[in-house]
Amino acid sequence: MDESTNNKQYYWIKLQEDFFQSKEMKKLRKIAGGPVFTLIYLKMQLLGMKTGGKIFFDGVEDTFVEEIALTIDEEPENVAATLAFLEKTGLAKKISDSEVYLPEVEKNTGSETKWAQYKRNKRLLSGHCPTPVQIASNDCPTEIEIEKEIELEIETESEKEEKKREEAAASSKPTRTKEPKHQHGEYKNVLLTDTELGKLQAEFPTDWQQRIEKLSAYMKSTGKVYKDHLATIRNWARMEAERNGGGTRAPRQGSAEDLRRSYDLLAEFAKEDSNG
Repeated sequence: MDESTNNKQYYWIKLQEDFFQSKEMKKLRKIAGGPVFTLIYLKMQLLGMKTGGKIFFDGVEDTFVEEIALTIDEEPENVAATLAFLEKTGLAKKISDSEVYLPEVEKNTGSETKWAQYKRNKRLLSGHCPTPVQIASNDCPTEIEIEKEIELEIETESEKEEKKREEAAASSKPTRTKEPKHQHGEYKNVLLTDTELGKLQAEFPTDWQQRIEKLSAYMKSTGKVYKDHLATIRNWARMEAERNGGGTRAPRQGSAEDLRRSYDLLAEFAKEDSNG
């Protein structure tokens, strides 16, 4: 065996048997967007796996949240909502503006060297007791234990070369650039591409800006997160039309009656969101 690879380190995260039964995880999964937030938490654990549960801000993006979202391929608003929940429940601690600590990661992380893995596998093949090389055990299992774990292996040199070849082949193929989303609304939390904004202006030529502001204020005040903001505005418009008997009359801006109707509609939307 090549001695230069003996010290390569393998890491993994082991989920506790009651991980999804804990009160924190049950609560997280039940809120709107819970399944996505749970996946983000697991990805963040993997991100901090080799640094003792610590995630650091490198300044690649404008904010810490945006940088985490870029690293784990998730939407920034969903990462922000996940972090807020984790900090509230003690599953994450903000050490500073450039460091977040996940306490569960450190105690659930395991590792072994390449040499230890090689010796353990050699014992398995020879039929001997698969005693770990680094940590001795009094037990000698008759078969490999099945563990609930998420494992991330450090790539071998051959894997790296294979990955380079795949990336080179992929780069030769034409790729479609994803249209960027821009911030809209008073609180800069309504995200629309230029194409989506054009569709919104065409569908609601007289009050498209009001509809953006209504969604912006609603998300800010309730903490709600929506995956597609154009679809949300369209859905609100459909429900509003149904409540008006199918009519499409634009509201008179500034009247007391319209203000009351807007609050009533928001209350109905909130009720439907909670039931959904």
